[in-house]
Amino acid sequence: MNSPEQHPGAGVAGFPAAVPALPHRLAALRSVVGDSPEAETVLAELETAYEELRVADEEVHTQQEEIRRLAESQQQLRWQHQRMLEMLPVPVVITDMSGMVRSANAAAAGLLGIDLARLVRKPLMGFVALEDRAELRRQLPGLADGHRIRRMITVNGREGRLLTVEASATLGTADGRDITWIFLASSGGQAAMTTDIELPSALVQLASLPVGAVEVVEILRRATTVCQAALGDRVTVSLNYGPPNAPTAVSSSGQLAQAADGAQISLGEGPCITAFERRRTIVSTDLRTDDRWPRFAADPRTVAVGGVIAAPMLIGGELVGAVNVYGDVGDPPDGRLVETAELLAAGVAAVLYELSVREELELTATDMERALSSRATIDQAKGMIMADRGCTAEEAFQHLVELSSTQHVKLRDLARQIVDQRSATRSRRSDQVGGAGS
Repeated sequence: MNSPEQHPGAGVAGFPAAVPALPHRLAALRSVVGDSPEAETVLAELETAYEELRVADEEVHTQQEEIRRLAESQQQLRWQHQRMLEMLPVPVVITDMSGMVRSANAAAAGLLGIDLARLVRKPLMGFVALEDRAELRRQLPGLADGHRIRRMITVNGREGRLLTVEASATLGTADGRDITWIFLASSGGQAAMTTDIELPSALVQLASLPVGAVEVVEILRRATTVCQAALGDRVTVSLNYGPPNAPTAVSSSGQLAQAADGAQISLGEGPCITAFERRRTIVSTDLRTDDRWPRFAADPRTVAVGGVIAAPMLIGGELVGAVNVYGDVGDPPDGRLVETAELLAAGVAAVLYELSVREELELTATDMERALSSRATIDQAKGMIMADRGCTAEEAFQHLVELSSTQHVKLRDLARQIVDQRSATRSRRSDQVGGAGS
């Protein structure tokens, strides 16, 4: 077994330590063997071999760094994928290929009636009814070929109750070593929607969006494509980041949704604005007969809209935007369509929350770099004042503080002025000396 210090490629890792010592050994060997032509030839060949080894060592080091960087990037994507899935309000479990639970969210722990910490590292099949286990195990190898598992199963739920759920399993998108399981409540005989992709697959795709690689507008565009495919062609979809009446960014799947969004922004009223303000889903089966937003319903841009489902994007207590669905939403409203819109809103909310966290971290890092740079400049200015005034570091700093207060200039800006002025003075003196000597 390898020691903790060893890692893949450890046989090569010991190689660089020996390479720098070779020139010294060759020099020692040259002093021993003398100046014979044969010895000189052998030593020359050894020196050539040493140069080749050194180049090979540098190439191996570069390759190892690239492998390490790729591994870290893949691990970050995997963590991001899991974090966003864990934020969903539906039960999500991530297992390894043998079915052992790697992670799960609170909804999954609630469904299975077990503490979240105790659920991890347990076999998922232990919670599945005996009559369903064999078929699930039979289908698992097909995941490696790109197939998905989607079937109704019975699980052992809270207090020993048997619960029927729709189970969907997809091979992990980050590295292909994990299985993502999503469990949805039974639709109770309600007809399934005709869509391009199933809801669980849509949620997995949303959780796999590259938050750190693209701008928010591109994130919204890709998320809109996923949502449209999951909701079907009966409707058109738009997503807004921020409040619907003054969004930071908007993406729509068609002109109808784009026009309806524009009407709400210009009029300051509409179902999407109401959903955002009240933090709950708003449904209208037909805007023409709905008197809650009279100006919006009468606007020429909304004549062909039909019905609306507006689902706020909530993550924890934070409101980040809304998913807006326009078109044939059913009368009475299609419960499965409404539920799908709400779950997609939760999925997009997780993506946007992850994006906002990343942006905050980047701003924090920038602020820290600026603070460190300012500290270095302040230290330079203190040193100059100490040299000029013959005072201590504490007295020099106090002098800077007093100047900052009397001149109404920020301390870091004042320090930068002092350093720049001193540098400019030195530069002028250097030019004068150079001119005098020429």
